[in-house]
Amino acid sequence: MNEHPPVVVVSEERQRFRRKIRKVSAMVVLIVIAAHLLVGLVAAIYIVARGLVPPDHGFVQRPVEIKPVPPPHALPTDHPDSRTQAALNNRLQSPKPATLMMPSLPPAPVDIDIPVQVDPGQIHYLPTTGPNDKNNGTGTGNPFGQPGQLASGLLEGTFYDLKQLKNGTPTNIDNPGWDAEVQHFLRNGPSMLQKYFRAPKNIYTAKMAIPAIAADGAPEAFSVQDTVQPRHWLAVYNGRVTAPETGRYRFIGAADDVMLVYVRHKLVFDSRAGKVSEFGGREGIEFTAQQNNACDIQIVIGENPGGIFMAWLQIQKDGGQPYWFRVSNEKVNFKSTGKENPVQQPQPKMLEQGPPWLPARKSVN
Repeated sequence: MNEHPPVVVVSEERQRFRRKIRKVSAMVVLIVIAAHLLVGLVAAIYIVARGLVPPDHGFVQRPVEIKPVPPPHALPTDHPDSRTQAALNNRLQSPKPATLMMPSLPPAPVDIDIPVQVDPGQIHYLPTTGPNDKNNGTGTGNPFGQPGQLASGLLEGTFYDLKQLKNGTPTNIDNPGWDAEVQHFLRNGPSMLQKYFRAPKNIYTAKMAIPAIAADGAPEAFSVQDTVQPRHWLAVYNGRVTAPETGRYRFIGAADDVMLVYVRHKLVFDSRAGKVSEFGGREGIEFTAQQNNACDIQIVIGENPGGIFMAWLQIQKDGGQPYWFRVSNEKVNFKSTGKENPVQQPQPKMLEQGPPWLPARKSVN
């Protein structure tokens, strides 16, 4: 005999409760869905509105006050400043920060040779007299150079005393030791000088034309005559120049005790080596220079035992007549003092001045 499961009887009141729960649940679900749709609609409207309405960065015009301050040792110029007051005032400026996207710039070369925008005839010494006048009392200034500024386009000279370290400790260097340090310089370059005392101020010159004078003229030119004795020193002159015309060149010169010339960091002249030229002095090795391409040049002079120092430097193109190497139109007046040894240090022949090598600078991007 089969037995049937008991029948559960649900009361009418319980059935009504269940129907009410289902209605409430459905309503809650509809409310949640509607709320999500409403939030999404508002967000979409906001995003579209921001894209259609341009932002207000609040650009305003503000006057710009120009207070001209003349730089020291300013070179004269016939070109007035084109940045007028009205042009500067006619600029839009934002009083509040704003995110502005600038277009990317095309790649540009980082090693461009640009001539210095100065007339070489405007580059000259400031005449001096007194204890620093080492040019036979003519008042034309110390032939080692004069104070100035880097933007002048002249050769910039730096003085090193090999008798003391940069902290003032004596090195007790002697004449053979100084010769050994010159050889060290030839092998390793100017970095080997960093341990030695360096004059606080640099000086500038347009040429290397120093007649036979007392070697203390170098410390006096660099204003260290009170702390540096006139022996066992080196002076390094750096510049960047362009040739007056394309061709092959060589230096001719002499020095007592030493003069080295580097072009593009290559040694092209050593006053202690090479055959004696018919024009006086020793000949350097040939190098090529192009008219529109600037090249770095470095001239190193030095005195070993003290006493008398002399250095002069000329340049010759393609076997032509030598002329004075200079970076300005300043005329070279090399006046002999009669203290030279005509066998060891011949006097230069006073030929035509020749064209100057224009000063140049390396562009900064």
